[in-house]
Amino acid sequence: MNFIFGILAQLIPFFPIAFAIRVSYSILRATDLSLDGSFVLGAAVFAKLTLLGFSPIFAFLGSVFSGFCVGCFVSFIQRNKNIDSLFAGILVLFILTSLNLIIMGKPNLNLLNTHTLFSKFFDKSDDLGWISISIVCLLITSVSFFIIRSKFGLILRGVGDNEQLIQKI
Repeated sequence: MNFIFGILAQLIPFFPIAFAIRVSYSILRATDLSLDGSFVLGAAVFAKLTLLGFSPIFAFLGSVFSGFCVGCFVSFIQRNKNIDSLFAGILVLFILTSLNLIIMGKPNLNLLNTHTLFSKFFDKSDDLGWISISIVCLLITSVSFFIIRSKFGLILRGVGDNEQLIQKI
């Protein structure tokens, strides 16, 4: 039973990434490869800020802000009609690969002895930590799912189906 729980505990944190890729490809119909690099950028910023001694909450906010900046940068490039969205995504993915290495300073950072967002759960019991991460990830995924089913999600799906129609609204 612990084997199955271990598999699920490692699988569930990838739900938000899979959902973001689905939104990009299926709903918006944009071939955006920058998602792969922006999630790693968030992890790199979080790890570096945590190792520099910042609070895990501040490091989390920094990682979210770095992903926001990358999204704005990719959107700016894709809005240029002379650059294909696939080429823009590939270009940003390569830029982010180099930027992640520059931010971290080396290919891998060790966070085993540092306090992270869920470290107080892992201090008490290993199973409680994985359960808390799983609950947070499932909560993020379910909230995103309900947003896609709302009026805002309908507008997003409309952008993917017919961008010219949405510009008139």
